Amino acid sequence: MASALEVKVHPLVLFNIVDSYERRSEDPKRVIGTLLGIVDKNVVEITNCFTVPHNESADEVAVDIEYAKGMFDLYKRVTPWETVVGWYSTGNEVTAHSRLIHEYYSLECKQPIHITVDTSLKNNRMNIQGYIGSAVGISGKAQGVIFTPLDIDIVAQDAERVAFHTISQAKSLPRKVVSVRSDMEQVAKASEQIETMLEKVEDYVDKVTKKELEANPKVGRSLLELINSVPKLSAEEFDTIVNSNMKDLLMVVYLANLTKTQLMLKEKLIHCLYEDQVGKFDWRQQYIGKVQFAAFNQAGQFGKKVIVGSEENVIAALTVKNGELSWRQILENDDRLDTVLHLETAVVAISGGGKFVRAFTINQGFLLWEVNLQSEPEGTATGVIYGGRSEKVAVLANNRVWSVDTSTGRVQWTKTLTPLKSKFQKLINTDSSVTVLRIPSSGDTDVISYSTDGSRVAENTIKNPWMKTDSLECITVTTNVVCLESEKSRLYLLNAAKPHSYKEIVLSASTCSKNLNALFETRESLGSLFGFKKSSGSGMALIKIDGDKTKELFYSDNIVATSITKLNNELIIATATVENQEIKIRFFEYETGNEITSLQMSDIWPSYRKYPNELRVLAFKKKDGTTSVRVFIISDDLSLSMFIKNGGITWTREEALSNILSVEMVDLPVSQIQAEMEDEFGSSGYNLASMFVKRLITQLHQFGTWILHISAKLSKTSGSNSGRAELINDPDYLTRDDFNLHKMIVATTASMKLFGIDNLSGQILWQISITNAEVFDHSGKIALPLYIQRTTAHFPHPPVATVVARHATKAQSIFMTFNPITGEIQGSNDGVLMNYVPIQITQLQFVQEDYIAPLVIIDSSKMVHVYPTEGKNVVKEHANNLFTYTVDTTTNILNGYVIMQEDSYLVAAPSWRVDLMKNEQNITNIVAKRSIGTNYYLRYQEIPFSYMFTVSFLEHVHSQGVVLGDRSVMYKYLNPNLFAVTTSGVDQQGKSFISVYLIDGVTGNVVYSTTHKSALGPVQIVHSENWIAYVYYSVKNRQKRSEVAVVEIFEGKEQNNATAFSSFSVNYQPMFMTQAYIFSGHVSAMAVTVTEKGITNKEVIMALPTGSILALPKMLLDPRRPLVPTAESQEEGVLPYIPELPKLFEAMVNYNQSVYRVKGIHTAPAGLESTSLVLTYGLDLFYTRLMPSKMYDVLKEDFDYFFISAVVTGMIVVSVVTQKFSSRKALSRAWK
Repeated sequence: MASALEVKVHPLVLFNIVDSYERRSEDPKRVIGTLLGIVDKNVVEITNCFTVPHNESADEVAVDIEYAKGMFDLYKRVTPWETVVGWYSTGNEVTAHSRLIHEYYSLECKQPIHITVDTSLKNNRMNIQGYIGSAVGISGKAQGVIFTPLDIDIVAQDAERVAFHTISQAKSLPRKVVSVRSDMEQVAKASEQIETMLEKVEDYVDKVTKKELEANPKVGRSLLELINSVPKLSAEEFDTIVNSNMKDLLMVVYLANLTKTQLMLKEKLIHCLYEDQVGKFDWRQQYIGKVQFAAFNQAGQFGKKVIVGSEENVIAALTVKNGELSWRQILENDDRLDTVLHLETAVVAISGGGKFVRAFTINQGFLLWEVNLQSEPEGTATGVIYGGRSEKVAVLANNRVWSVDTSTGRVQWTKTLTPLKSKFQKLINTDSSVTVLRIPSSGDTDVISYSTDGSRVAENTIKNPWMKTDSLECITVTTNVVCLESEKSRLYLLNAAKPHSYKEIVLSASTCSKNLNALFETRESLGSLFGFKKSSGSGMALIKIDGDKTKELFYSDNIVATSITKLNNELIIATATVENQEIKIRFFEYETGNEITSLQMSDIWPSYRKYPNELRVLAFKKKDGTTSVRVFIISDDLSLSMFIKNGGITWTREEALSNILSVEMVDLPVSQIQAEMEDEFGSSGYNLASMFVKRLITQLHQFGTWILHISAKLSKTSGSNSGRAELINDPDYLTRDDFNLHKMIVATTASMKLFGIDNLSGQILWQISITNAEVFDHSGKIALPLYIQRTTAHFPHPPVATVVARHATKAQSIFMTFNPITGEIQGSNDGVLMNYVPIQITQLQFVQEDYIAPLVIIDSSKMVHVYPTEGKNVVKEHANNLFTYTVDTTTNILNGYVIMQEDSYLVAAPSWRVDLMKNEQNITNIVAKRSIGTNYYLRYQEIPFSYMFTVSFLEHVHSQGVVLGDRSVMYKYLNPNLFAVTTSGVDQQGKSFISVYLIDGVTGNVVYSTTHKSALGPVQIVHSENWIAYVYYSVKNRQKRSEVAVVEIFEGKEQNNATAFSSFSVNYQPMFMTQAYIFSGHVSAMAVTVTEKGITNKEVIMALPTGSILALPKMLLDPRRPLVPTAESQEEGVLPYIPELPKLFEAMVNYNQSVYRVKGIHTAPAGLESTSLVLTYGLDLFYTRLMPSKMYDVLKEDFDYFFISAVVTGMIVVSVVTQKFSSRKALSRAWK
């Protein structure tokens, strides 16, 4: 029986036995345990084992049976297919006590196997012997056990074999770190072994055939069996099979690495939110942009709405009551909105020069239909609703006319017109037909009318020499075309319904004397009303068309906007006038021009808002029969406001925030009590008595402040909610919290408006309008730089911020200085006017006596100026050590300067020059390292603003190097003067490329450069510490995709200078590590998180066109990610290389709060080292907090304070009680 039994032992069993022997206590001489495995007929496969405690002496042995049963039950839960197959013991012989132990295991299994393992390692070998017990003795008497030896085979699965070989590599050094061979290494190793074996076989056969060796029949038969087992294949077929299997293996390896990376990322990503956390630490604000089209809609099932369309190609519906978005449709990013047509149940939008015509429902904004009229549009398109009750849309674009059914979106007919270059073209609705009127640059005017079925109703040609004038300006008023020739003071009227002739009107002397040199039209299709206005400023004359005559209704120098509405079939004219710096809404009868004083609205316009630009009026009857009006105002600062008679302003939308140019997050000041405490403990000139008196005064003042604070809180709870004016004046609200999470967001916009936004709620606390100014514009890139010159850290000095703008009409600049916390302007409300235009502005890290960091300005004549002028002494003190640079994108030349003092003047002396060859490429980005001091860096690449390069002015870097897996350190190349330049161009073969340069701003040395061929922009780039990461679009080998490249720079394993960095003392070549990854999708903007000390791991934040904001851990952009993981990389925690970067839903920090048309991302540190504050701005705003390394420095929200308090209280009570008992016991013991 024993000879027929086959026993197989896995290496895991032997390792467990040796491990239990090494971990035994000093008492037992040997270790015993239970063997687990599978029994299949005469084959016993031992796969696992566990140790069983026992006590053994010369006379007896005791085994912990209960422990053995409990362990077996636990193992059965994991591997229920394994059963008890026997037991093992360490040693080289069967002892007298083995019979007793074997009897126990005979109860657990039918035929237990006993294995002895000799752990003494005689002759460096571990002897393993198997036995099977057989009962012997006289029947009915006590029987004994005879242990019969068994043959044991050591078998191993592939995974066990790999692990065995890996462990055996470290047998010489107990603490040696070894890595598991990858599958490719295993294939290579196996191939080498096969090649070695074949060489041995070939050598053996050669020697046998040469009769150098005697033939062995057994070896010959084995070789014959080997040859017969190999199928007969050609070399090509063999290569195909091997390559196919290798591809399968590589796919499995790739998927395994991908799974491993995903699992590791799951542990790192912590951006998931609970349901009750949504909106708690973040907020989103959705905007429309600069509104071009607006109309009231009263037929909505879900309430009245205002239908608007903007320059950003956005269509939306605003709720009349509160101004919230009822719905919004964002159209193509690179197209424009030509016109918006308002129907009773739908909104028709024509965009892209007539390329697309879409219809949306009024109530929900659902797309009803969409039609593509042309693939290559030219110019702008115009459209009109015609056809009476059938309501059809006529579209004129690119010398073609289309008619589209508004209910189905089907193109009913198309007409091709005679090609000509039109100075003015318009579609006019004339009853049941549509009229096309085109005024060419030369030639006669064509007027063609089409019926609803596309048939030509009429065609007229008007010979009018006045239409060839270059200064001609034309508008449409109902069915009339009004043209103004301002040079000759003549007005021409053409009725499209009767286009046989035109009427020429000579403007009166009074009209000419008013300098009314521009036409304007009311957007509403009501009444034959138009007007004259001044090209700038206020002043309008309203003109009514009566047949072929015109009548001036009234004129006012104060009118800035006008509109027309209908009430009870009577037309009413509304005007916005400026009177004594106050806006008034006045109403007039259309027929007579008499004012309706009962509807007049005054005292409605805040002083910080610019003048109205357009009006939309809705007049209606109340339930009590009285007349009221709603007035929708579009202002010059892009704000949208709704007013109601006797109700004042109901809501305002600040659409200027849809075009933010620069952002800062400013720390709030400490409270008055905290400031007094800091002043108390921060002074060193007090003696003991004076400090005691000061302490008493401070405490009394704090007590009084506390009483006032409590009373204020009680009054607020009993009263109404505080407005934003109250919040600004509330000393408790605008104060720094314990973790410095509450900040003021200061933003500049393209409409020359500044905002102060509360970062916790998103509420606008203050706003400033800059007059007679405009943004800096260069090659279509605009900028309005913002500098924080003094922070809130210098109590009692208030913080100071400065915005620099260009004068609207003169070659001058405006410096606006204000308090970024309260929005209070310092000095003149118009700012300080400077007689130069800056080409470069730099904020110093050095401060004046009042802690203001001055601005150093270089103008177009290379003269140096300082703002404020009191800071000139600071600049002179550090002259010859201040470096900066400018960029001329028209020539691709970068010039470096050193600020020097010549006599009493400051000059910018040229120090270096880099020419990037304008004829080969164009500069697209200039990005310096992030500055914590000003938190402002170049986002608009062509604007030549830059930095002053100093070490302490840059972001905080906690670690100077990277600790490698072998415990050595790779030191970072932390050059604070480094900035990145990206360019794009086309090579001689006609293929596009982008290039990246890293240039030292002090010396002008090009530290690093690379070129990506067959690549396109736009390039998004971030620059931090010793690395840059950038995104570009690759079109190489028809693989069109976005790729992310990362470059890390190191000094090496020896640090050049551990205290300070100098660009002039660099005498070594840095090490560059680069890597590229595939990214599925485009990137609109990029940024990197920053924290107060730089200890927390960094994340690269990417804004996607889909509306998501992706936080990608920097560990994924590590250029040292190996294709084959090694022991060192695993010890260091470096992920294996995978070409694709994952886009996990858990990494989308804005979850379902989509943000579109993102232009920039601003990050700022909080007081918590774990937290980084993020503001994403574009068409929408989104604010949140990120914790790349989790919140490790503060307790969680769900921390059980009650439980820990109860435990501490209980321990204190127990300590007191036990102390009483102990003292009582000690006292009683002393009396005995």
